[in-house]
Amino acid sequence: MTIDSDCIFIDTAPLIYYLEGNAKYFRYVESFFQQCFEFDKRLKTSVISKLEFCVKPYQEDQYELIKLFHAFVRDAHMEMVSINETDAEFAAQLRAQNNFLKNFDALQIAVAINNGCDTFLTNDKKLQRIQDINVVVLATQKVKFHQG
Repeated sequence: MTIDSDCIFIDTAPLIYYLEGNAKYFRYVESFFQQCFEFDKRLKTSVISKLEFCVKPYQEDQYELIKLFHAFVRDAHMEMVSINETDAEFAAQLRAQNNFLKNFDALQIAVAINNGCDTFLTNDKKLQRIQDINVVVLATQKVKFHQG
């Protein structure tokens, strides 16, 4: 799959796979991030990803992993987007139109779209059913960026 996108929203799972070195998915997400850096793509995620990422490290007293998360977001120049009332309203509309969406998924997608992202990187295959944004499931496709 070729991506012609300048702004990419990163869902929580790819961040977990990359920063925890997941044996099954690390190579996919590493390749994706390398291409993002090579082609100077703008990356965004939301405070939801921060919340979801940090739960397990806090439970297991893995504070170095939390520091690694913050360092990666900073070093990748990834924008950490907050959620506002407009995002919540749009997320509600998305959920109303797509019964399979969970609250956090709907909020992530709403935040991505409302903040100018046209690609959404996830590993949640069901999110491919969303038509409002290009959803890329990292484990199912070899991703290449358009060089144009």
